[in-house]
Amino acid sequence: MQIKIYNICAHGHLEASLHLEVLAAALDGAVYDPNISNALIAAAAHAGAKYKIFASGTVQVLGEPSEAAAKEDLLSIERRLRSIPGSGVSRLTPRIVIRVSISGSPSHGASAVASQPRRSC
Repeated sequence: MQIKIYNICAHGHLEASLHLEVLAAALDGAVYDPNISNALIAAAAHAGAKYKIFASGTVQVLGEPSEAAAKEDLLSIERRLRSIPGSGVSRLTPRIVIRVSISGSPSHGASAVASQPRRSC
């Protein structure tokens, strides 16, 4: 059996209700179009990774190359949001999720996918 980590996602919750239009204007490269998505989307520091920020205060970092990179980017977006005047962001509660692809599963004969939540940070 061969196991390969193919995507690491970090989730967090900010203790604030967010005004995505204001944040999009303040964050370089951020895009918010409520006709397309209910999330503000911005590139994260690591190549291919991106942030999704929701008005409820939920933050996702997707496509991270490692658990350390996910933690670093999640803390980075918290700092960036806290630096915006009037953002109301006080603290981020993080959670790291690692999705694992398992090849050669005996019961299916094909790839199976499992998620293993890990508390980290």
